[in-house]
Amino acid sequence: MNSYTIIVPVYYNEGELANTFIELKEKVINNNPDLRGEIIFIDDGSRDKSFLELLEILKHNTGLVKVIKLTRNFGQDRAMLAGYHYASGDCIINISADLQDPPE
Repeated sequence: MNSYTIIVPVYYNEGELANTFIELKEKVINNNPDLRGEIIFIDDGSRDKSFLELLEILKHNTGLVKVIKLTRNFGQDRAMLAGYHYASGDCIINISADLQDPPE
C-alpha cells in the first residue's frame, strides 16, 4: 500500500494543535482511505504547553501520530529534517502547525 507522512513543525502553538490534528485527519487521512498516512509533530523547543497537547493527541492516536521533542529551538528547517528521519511514508508533505495553508 502506498503511504505518506505529514511533517508538522511546532513552535509555540499551544491551543492550536488539537484543531490542526483534527483538520489533517478529516481532510487528508480520512479522504485518502487507499493510502496509509501518518502525522509527525516535531516540537522545536517550545516552552509553552504545546508538547503536553501533542502527548495528549498521541495518547489517543498511536499508530497514526508520532511526536518528537527537540531539546531547544533549532529552527523550522532542522525540525522538518528531524521529522524526515522518522518518516516512513513513500512521500513527505510539510505543513505549518497553524494551518496557514489549507490541508486539502
